[in-house]
Amino acid sequence: WFSMMAARLLGSVLLAALIAHTSGQSVRTVNGSLLMEVPGATLTLSTHAGGETTGASTVVTNADMLAAIAGAQSQTQAQVNNAFLMVNMTSSRLDLLQATSLGAMTASSSLAASIFDEKFRAATAEASITAIAVAIETSVGTVSLALSQTQSTLIQTQSSLAQTQTTLSQTVSNLTQTQNVLAQTQSALMQTQSSLVAMMAQSVANMTAVLRQLAAVTNCTSRGMLPDQSGNCVAISGSGSSSSSSSSGAQCPVSNISSSSITAVCQPGFSPVSASTPACAAGGNFPVTFTCAAISCPPNSNGVNVPSGCPCNAGYSGTITASTVLPYYSGSCVAVACPPNSVGANVPAGCVCAPGFNGTVTATTTSPFFASTCIAVACPAFSTGTTVPTGCTCNAGYSGAPTPTSVAPYYASPCSPVPCPTGTSGTNVPAGCTCVNTQGYYGTGTTATATAPYYNFQCFTFTSCKVLLTQSSVAGLGTTSGVYYLFYPNNQVFPVYCDQATNGGGWELVLKIAPSGSRFVYASADWSTAAPINAASLDESSVDSLFPQYYAGNYSHVMVKFKVSTYNWFWPTTSIDPRAGTTVYKTVLSFFTMSGYSFLPTYGVGTNTANAYNSIPYWTASSTGNFASGNVFSYEIGCSTCGGGYHDFAINSCCGSTCVRWGWIQNNENDCQSNDVGGGLGLTFNSLGAGDFYGCCGNSGINTGMQALVYARKA
Repeated sequence: WFSMMAARLLGSVLLAALIAHTSGQSVRTVNGSLLMEVPGATLTLSTHAGGETTGASTVVTNADMLAAIAGAQSQTQAQVNNAFLMVNMTSSRLDLLQATSLGAMTASSSLAASIFDEKFRAATAEASITAIAVAIETSVGTVSLALSQTQSTLIQTQSSLAQTQTTLSQTVSNLTQTQNVLAQTQSALMQTQSSLVAMMAQSVANMTAVLRQLAAVTNCTSRGMLPDQSGNCVAISGSGSSSSSSSSGAQCPVSNISSSSITAVCQPGFSPVSASTPACAAGGNFPVTFTCAAISCPPNSNGVNVPSGCPCNAGYSGTITASTVLPYYSGSCVAVACPPNSVGANVPAGCVCAPGFNGTVTATTTSPFFASTCIAVACPAFSTGTTVPTGCTCNAGYSGAPTPTSVAPYYASPCSPVPCPTGTSGTNVPAGCTCVNTQGYYGTGTTATATAPYYNFQCFTFTSCKVLLTQSSVAGLGTTSGVYYLFYPNNQVFPVYCDQATNGGGWELVLKIAPSGSRFVYASADWSTAAPINAASLDESSVDSLFPQYYAGNYSHVMVKFKVSTYNWFWPTTSIDPRAGTTVYKTVLSFFTMSGYSFLPTYGVGTNTANAYNSIPYWTASSTGNFASGNVFSYEIGCSTCGGGYHDFAINSCCGSTCVRWGWIQNNENDCQSNDVGGGLGLTFNSLGAGDFYGCCGNSGINTGMQALVYARKA
């Protein structure tokens, strides 16, 4: 029974599934009618008015289908009712079986009592106690056997009742499940009913559209043309090249078809290129055969044609899918944009690595449709930073600015060590540069920096011994006398001996006159020649020397130091041009070659080597004043160097036949004609370059040639 009910239920479900499957129906024309084909059944929908039946096919209407569904539901409910009836019958049988078992037990008890009574009476009749006893024993045995059999029957009956009760419980459970399934089936059938109605309405609409398209084909082909997508008839141009074709039969137009357009449909990826249109017989059918040509692969794709497949070219993304509507394919191949770290229009057009990146970008046909190896170039040597694109900074002491480029090494302006600057020596700034004293530079050298000029220049130059002494930026430099390299006009650098102790220091040695030398006598051309003489003798030794600063340096004051025997003194500190009245700066050459001039000097103080105090030249306007004490210089009271006064100094002057570059000439006759005494630099007396001369008539000094050191300094 359960198998039969399941089979019926399965039949109902299959019917619902079959109706739901009509969404995949196919339509064709048979004897002028349109057929909707579904697996296992054919539903014929008439194209004539009133829904008439044509041919031998059966017309199935919406009402028929609903009636079939209702009949299946009624049969299923009847089966359920029968199942409950059988359950009730089984319960009645169980009650009857139980009553029968109780009756058997009662009958067994009555039988035992009857047998006992019968035997007892017989024994009594025989009046034999022995016989009564035997009878009783026999009766008891018989009754016991009967009771044992009855008990066994009861046990079996109880077991059967338990099994029956279990079976009944399972049957009730199965019936409950069956009710649930039936309820679900009923809900599904109702949903299927609604879906079937909607699908049937859509199928009718689709078939109506097909009929109109067929009518359009008939209308256009009867005039030698084909319909376009809008249903308009267009002329056929050429037969074209066909790789596939599709043909269909169409019925000649009838009165109930009002549409005049139909579309020729080729297989996906093909387009109609020609048609055969024979005349239409009245009321009959005619074939309309279309020749279909495969569509070529669209731009940016490759392959034979659309039906056979058109994969996108390398570097393009997208998919080309065959279609039955213009342009008979869908999708497109789109150029992939250049990937990160590269530049260009797109991958197919070509992408190159961005400036500062090294590698290539190659188009591929698999996602992401390119292969890129553009890698950021590391910062070059002597720079800090991660990569060139993110920025690199040259190390201290290096010049350059690594800038990303698109050609190897993918950066420009690398970092280069800065050469040691002028005035220093060394390989380059990072390696260390030291000041070159012989070029006039003093200090600690250079310190590398990261900003232009990429070093701190810690070398200092000096333009005079006075500046070196008073303004030196180098600790301890210029405080002692010695040779230093100084800058002079026009960036000339000369080695100079500086006296940093005498008369306030800051004096530069410009001229040396040997004590016995005659090179710098009054008439010597060396006084006015701008050419060095023994310039390498950079000390206070007794060598005739003239240094470049004599004619190249500009000074404000001149001093002479005399050395002879145990004496070492200086005199006088004189303005470079006593006539100016103010401080001026000129060369020492101009001092010794100026036109004759007399003046009253000032004097300094010196000591001899024995530290004995000696008042070195002093001068007063009094005619009785002493020129010197300690018998260093000779003097007379009387005429003084052609100056018209007493005891004055002269520069480049003569009295009579005696002359002096810087010093004095005296005569006791006071007429300056027979001069007896003189001293200083560039004398005509005894052709002395420097010294003291005594003839007569006065106070005699050392009366000999002396070593003279001419110094100059700037105020």
